[in-house]
Amino acid sequence: MNRETAIKIGTCGFGDFKPREGWREHYSSKLTAYASSLKLMEANNTFYQLPKVSTCSRWNEEGGDDFEFTIKAWQGLTHSVNSPTWRKRKDKLSEIQQKELGNLRPNQSVFQA
Repeated sequence: MNRETAIKIGTCGFGDFKPREGWREHYSSKLTAYASSLKLMEANNTFYQLPKVSTCSRWNEEGGDDFEFTIKAWQGLTHSVNSPTWRKRKDKLSEIQQKELGNLRPNQSVFQA
């Protein structure tokens, strides 16, 4: 690794982040408080379901211009539908999706996902 390669540090989500006492007086949200300390966060919920555009817009605004998000790939790309991770799925999959999703298989359902 050369010296100019940046190592970025963040966490998987910010739900367990504990801002110091009185943070509400200085920050508009918990994410804004988090972004004052760390400049990167992995959005873990994207593994189960992609967030609404409005949620992403709010995150982007609260994080600020120099804040970065990474996302976990949706489980439809990586996990077959018989994986226990699918228990949290809120909407139903079509019969074709049930047959084709997961395991990075090169098919239309995975490409669409």
